[in-house]
Amino acid sequence: MSNDELFIPPYVEAPEQIRLSPGLLKAAINNTISTWPKSLYETGFYKPPGTRVLLTCDEGAIEQMLLREADRFPQSNLTLRILSPVWRGGLAAQSGHAWRWQRRAMAPAFTPAAVEPVIAPAVRSARKLAVRMQDDGVPVDVFAAAADAVTDVVFDTFLGAASAEGRKRFNAAGIELTRQMGKLNPADIFNLPNWTRPSLGMTARGPADDLHALVAELLTDETLADKQSGQLHLLRMLASAVDPETGTAMNPVRLRENIVGALAAGRETTALALAWTLWLVARHRPTRERLALEAAALPAEEELTAETLRSAPFSLQVIREAMRLYPPAPQIARTAAEAVNLAGHELRKGDQVVIAAYALHRREDYCPIRTPSIRTAFQQSDTMHGLPACVTCRSAAGRASTSAWPSRLWKCRRCS
Repeated sequence: MSNDELFIPPYVEAPEQIRLSPGLLKAAINNTISTWPKSLYETGFYKPPGTRVLLTCDEGAIEQMLLREADRFPQSNLTLRILSPVWRGGLAAQSGHAWRWQRRAMAPAFTPAAVEPVIAPAVRSARKLAVRMQDDGVPVDVFAAAADAVTDVVFDTFLGAASAEGRKRFNAAGIELTRQMGKLNPADIFNLPNWTRPSLGMTARGPADDLHALVAELLTDETLADKQSGQLHLLRMLASAVDPETGTAMNPVRLRENIVGALAAGRETTALALAWTLWLVARHRPTRERLALEAAALPAEEELTAETLRSAPFSLQVIREAMRLYPPAPQIARTAAEAVNLAGHELRKGDQVVIAAYALHRREDYCPIRTPSIRTAFQQSDTMHGLPACVTCRSAAGRASTSAWPSRLWKCRRCS
């Protein structure tokens, strides 16, 4: 097929119906998206047989869960126990008061202005990645290369200088963490007691412990003292974080737990987004040529800034469309805190609700066609819909045009 011809990005073919079988459990463990039937994409709802789980990609249900009745749908118990080996007492593995004070305390560190200093190390890392991928005749694992690039940014912005051995240990632990967390544990699928997890599947505890040990070594008193200087901007902000409502301050243990959690999550999701974007662009010459023209129009000698990047709208469109087609986090889980009616579906206390982001991004009433060509999709990115983020806590909710995210900032119920 010519690079100029219509290109349909690969996608998970939704089965017409789901039948209980040993193969269904294997599919759920290895790639849960393959167990989502067409009815989910068409109606917005699906309840897997034999479970207390409801999957949804319905706009009204998502708005109800994440905006109008957010307190009735806290973080999923399932998600909490999957993430706890990595996050421990950090933000993403908490709920209630522990979640709220940490979210409020850390929110200033993740505003657009606060993360702008990350641009310079990210550009340096991207240039290294470009050189690495220009070696003629040498195959490149794009995900691994992107993950290495993310690691460089991590050390430049969070952890400071480290030996090659330290970075190698970080990457090794990250690779193993990705491998283990890429498959669901049967104990989690069937909501079995937490003590059954080690005997039924992978728990990610080993690589998570390795990451905690490494970060603990790097966050020495000397490193933390750097937060008083102009170095390690994000580390400085997190180490000094205080909840404005209760006065609770970030202690060294919580700092390490949140850094490990954020780095583990950010490494994989960022690398996935970059890898899919590069893979798609490599298969469509007109897109590559347009990206090259846009890049050539940027200032050649100046350091890239946030303002510079805003003058490259097509590049941003391409990244957003790649993330729509292949969302790094394809599902978001919540638990019903009480008996509740969710968009016409009766839930019992403790039922799990999964927002199927991958299916949401492919709903025919949200997108022109479910499996658009890369050419059409990039050109129509302005009309794609997705999950915007709360300007304060970055939680996702509702339907909004991705092109409008920067101008349609809003506060979720918890932060308003």
